Parts: sequence; C-alpha cells; structure tokens
Amino acid sequence: MDILNQRLNQIYPAFVIPETSYEVILINRYMSMEVMDKVLNHINDCYQYSVDTESEISNNELSIIQFHTIPRTLPSQVLIIELSHLPNRESHLYVKIKEIFRLIFRSHNEIYSWENMNLELESANYLFAWPITSELINLQPHFPGWYERARTQCRVQSLEQQAMENNDITVGRRNLSTSSCTCHRPSPYNENQLWSLQKAFLYSFNLFIDKTYTLSHWSYGLTSVGSSLTHAQRTKMINYAKSDVMAVTYLIRPITEQWSFARTKESSIEEMFITFQSTRPPPLHQPKSKKKIKNINVQKLSKIFSSIKDSDYELISSDEEIYLNQLIEPVVNVHPPEDQINNDDIVQDAIRDLDDDVELQIEVPTTDVIVNDHNDAEAMSVNEEINPPEHQQQRVKKKRSLEAKQKKNRNRNVQLRSTRFKNYFTRPYYYKFKSKTIKKVLHHYGVQFRHTKFSYDQVVIGVKTDKARREYEETLPYSCFNKKNYESFKRFSLYHDHETNPDLIDAKCLRQQMKQRVINELTPIGMIYEEEMAKTPLSDSATATFPTNQVLCKQL
Repeated sequence: MDILNQRLNQIYPAFVIPETSYEVILINRYMSMEVMDKVLNHINDCYQYSVDTESEISNNELSIIQFHTIPRTLPSQVLIIELSHLPNRESHLYVKIKEIFRLIFRSHNEIYSWENMNLELESANYLFAWPITSELINLQPHFPGWYERARTQCRVQSLEQQAMENNDITVGRRNLSTSSCTCHRPSPYNENQLWSLQKAFLYSFNLFIDKTYTLSHWSYGLTSVGSSLTHAQRTKMINYAKSDVMAVTYLIRPITEQWSFARTKESSIEEMFITFQSTRPPPLHQPKSKKKIKNINVQKLSKIFSSIKDSDYELISSDEEIYLNQLIEPVVNVHPPEDQINNDDIVQDAIRDLDDDVELQIEVPTTDVIVNDHNDAEAMSVNEEINPPEHQQQRVKKKRSLEAKQKKNRNRNVQLRSTRFKNYFTRPYYYKFKSKTIKKVLHHYGVQFRHTKFSYDQVVIGVKTDKARREYEETLPYSCFNKKNYESFKRFSLYHDHETNPDLIDAKCLRQQMKQRVINELTPIGMIYEEEMAKTPLSDSATATFPTNQVLCKQL
C-alpha cells in the first residue's frame, strides 16, 4: 500500500485545497469554550455538509468523525471530532458537542458522503438523536453513471472540435459511434462495483489522494496534549482527514448537476465549496433480474402416476420431451361436484407455480414415466389410493444432515452477533472490573442485557430494544463501575459466597480444622470441644463428621 501510494504520488499531483478556503478545528476535551461558540455560530447558518469517518486500526472501532461545512461565504470549517477524547458527560463542553450534532443533523439539512453513513455513524448514536432525520446522500453509487456520461460528453466535444477544425462535420458524426474518449480511461470496475474515492479522483481529475494514513491509531489523539503520536504523525493524519472529507465536497456538484470534465476543471474552489441550489442525483440504474428457471421433476411425477393402476395409460419413453401445454388442459368453466375429485388435480398441483413465460427444464430419469388419461368413473377409487384418510397418512420427516445443521447454526449465530449492539449504552469502568463481575453488577441492578464488551475506558452494554436502552440509561447509575463500587461489590460478593456456600473451605480454616482434629484425638480437651460443638447448630449443608468452615472459624 505504501509503495503504491509513493508511485502514484510521483506520477499525479496531489489534491490540495488553498488554506485560505477552510479552517481545521479539533473537537475534543481540550478545546476552549471560545472556539466552541465560534463553531456553533458558524454551523447554525449552514444547511449543507460533507461527512466522513475513520476507525482505529487496532479494533476497527469508530474514532473520528469529520464534517466539512458548506457555508454561504468562505472560509468553511473542517470539524474533526475525536470520539476517544470527549469530555466528561456531565460537563458543559460535552453538552455543547451534542449541540453541534443536533444542528448538523437537523431535518432540513443535506449531508453528503462517500459511503452509507447510516451504518458508519450508528455506533456513535449516543451523541445525537437516532435515526438521523436529515437527508443523507451517498454519492458513491452515483459516481459510475456520472463518470460514463462525462466520458461520453468528453468524446462528443472532442469529435465536434476535430470536425470543426477539419471543416468536415459528416466525418465527425460518422466517427462518433466508433471513437472513444482518449483523455479519460474506461472504468476499472465491473458494472455493479463501487469506486474507491482515491481511484475516482485519479481517473476523473488526475489528482492524487494519499491513503497512507487510512489505517492509523486514530484513538491516540491528534492534539499535543495527551497524545503518544509525534508531531509529524499528527500533522499527516490531520491533513489526510481534512482532504478525505473535502474531496467528497468537491464531487457534490459535478455528480448531482451532471457536469462534464471540462466544466469541473474550469470551476473555482469558491464555486464548489459554497452553498448551492441542491438537485437530486439521477436515479440509479437497476439491473434486470433474471427469471428463475423452475424445473418439473419427472421422477416425482412418475411416483404419482405409478401408483395409479389403469389399463388406458400410455407409456412415454425417457428420451421424449414433455411440454407444459401437454400437461395443462384447456380451462373449462364447468366445475365437477365436490365429492368427485379428478386425477388431473395432481398434475395441476405439481405445476401450479409455473408461469407461461418461464423457461422449463425437465429432469428426465432413467426409468420410464407413465402418463395417460383417466376414467372419470374410477376417479374416486384412485383418489383414495393416492390420498388415504388423514389417520392413515404417515408423514416422513425430512432430516437435515450434520453439515446442513452446522451451516444453519453458523448463519444464525452470525445474524445474532450482528444485532448484539444494535441498541446499546455505555458506562465508564474501573480497570479491575472483569467481564464476569460486570455482568453480576448488571444482574444486581436488573439490567437485561444481550452482550457486553470493553471499549477503551467504557463498557458497552447491548440491550434488545431502544425502549430498554432509554430505560437503563436513566436507571443504571453512571458511576456504578467506579473504584469505590468495585471494592464494595467485591466485599459483598465474598460475604454472599460464604453465606450461600457454608462448606467453602479456604486454606487457613482447613489448616485450623486439621489441627483441631488432632487435638480432639489426643487430649481430653477435645472431648470438651466436641461437646461445645454439639451445642452449636450446624447448617443443613454441613457434613455430619466435621463442622463447617464458617462455624469452625468462629469457634477457633
């Protein structure tokens, strides 16, 4: 990856936006209230944004959210929100950060992206109302259609210019269908594949976006305070984050307004980075679904007809073809009585789901198939042979193979794992808390959770419904997993274990028990001790030979 980026960087110029056109602001616990008020005033007047995200390389969890504002006048703002370095939830700064998300995700706003942001932002929905009410527009699936149309326009313009130079319009029209755009390469992807943002810029504008820092430790911090990264690393990561989100803004108007390559090249940064009259992207091309081929299994039909004994049936050899119109008789509006059932119904049931325009494939077995007309007089007797009464029918249960069961279980487990944290909330925790202890505390507070996991200094608790999430957010104390509660719950657990398990023997009491046993056998004091122990009531779970650990420790 690094070698490829170096080679591309040597061939193509980098995608660079003049620094006077934007301002980068890091949103974290270290920012000042003056800067926060400046951001709020700016985004309060904007209704169009671009958004992008970055994930931590070690665990692939969302760490950075970038917003690029599209204001009425430049400069714009690039907001880089560090989710791993947010302030305390009870602080005034945290409330201001949630206000940023509320203003950006207002219902009348337009949010442009290069990926499906509903999936990308779902893990950060504790910062804003979910689902997002603003209009999320994903440009990625619309890019292939725009690129092909732009290549076509480029080809037409070049041919017209060539024809005008040669004063031969007929030649230009004649070559229009055979020539292709030479200044822009054809798509490297298949028809239904999505483009990467880097290749989109390389093919469309011959500009390079350095993706070296895509996989980085984004959770380590981008400010000099509290970050383990060097100044050079932080600078390069910030440059990549801002370029990535501004590249999305650069593509908005060319894709939505169907600009040509020449029109895009002639446009200024100010024209592309300020508020515009929005138009919806053209509808996506829907590939035609192929018709499913339905088969008639002649082997199954042979079993049906072989059970019918009639001398009028006609033999059909295995090399003959059976057509659908041979199996279906013309529709007659005369209905037979209810007690008279036709054997043709069996055939009709077998081909009921077939459409007239569906291609048929007949599975021809090696054995002969018997098909012929029936006698109406014998219809009832034949029906009794084929369909005996319900109490006589024996259903054969289909059993899955071991491999099929394992595959079904794997698919089911994957589906369940994907919804573990669909609805979740978080709490900070003391580092000595283990997963087992966390679950005990949740059971103690009556939290019916689906799964838990640790994410930095937070424990993520997944629940079944959004209603349960809101309820537990209010009822479960925010500091239930701090150091003080850890020590209190540990003492409570030890006391509870000894109370519920009186035969639990630790090493110290075991040694005292063995010592006292020797004393009982060698000295008369042991007899006195046994008498005293006989007066002490034992628990029901204690053994008849020796006192329990709890009682023995009290006596000693």
